[in-house]
Amino acid sequence: MRLKRFLILSLVFLIGLFAGVFFRILIFKEQIYLFEKNVIEKDIAQTKLGGNTPEETWNMFLDALSNKNIDLAVQYIILSERERYKKYFEELIKEDKYDDELMKIGNRRIIEIPRKTGMNEDEKIYSYLSPKDLENEIKEMINSEIFKNTLKVGRELRIPDKDIIEENIPYYVPYVIFKYNKYTNKWIIKELRIY
Repeated sequence: MRLKRFLILSLVFLIGLFAGVFFRILIFKEQIYLFEKNVIEKDIAQTKLGGNTPEETWNMFLDALSNKNIDLAVQYIILSERERYKKYFEELIKEDKYDDELMKIGNRRIIEIPRKTGMNEDEKIYSYLSPKDLENEIKEMINSEIFKNTLKVGRELRIPDKDIIEENIPYYVPYVIFKYNKYTNKWIIKELRIY
């Protein structure tokens, strides 16, 4: 009888312990999410410059870069990423590669591409490649072995090829992600992927 009572109490204790740990982990994850969201919101609120459209923001960003005004150029980028891009562009100047890199991203016309998984509704993704270069990159993606394997898996799961291609484009081409800044009603640069 005592053994049975002991086992029941031990089982209840263990269930309570595991439930407590599980809920603590859930609460902790939620706190981390809210903290990160809060930090991102502050970064967005402190990013004042931007255009009325992603294209306008891109052109202002490129104008600043063309004039080698890196301090102004990074003002169009979300606060948390500014220092990283400032160092990147300053390093290019030191290595005498700045003009070459600017020519790569200097295509004034940006092309909207399919969204990456996990992007928010107030974000848009564009490629700064010329239409011909973008088409060539997509062809190269389609002909790669990795992508061919992705297509095989997709077909087994009955996902249309078109959907798989669109889903993978952002992972194969250079891009810029713009975020709508609700505090200034302007578009800012959230992420810039340069090759």
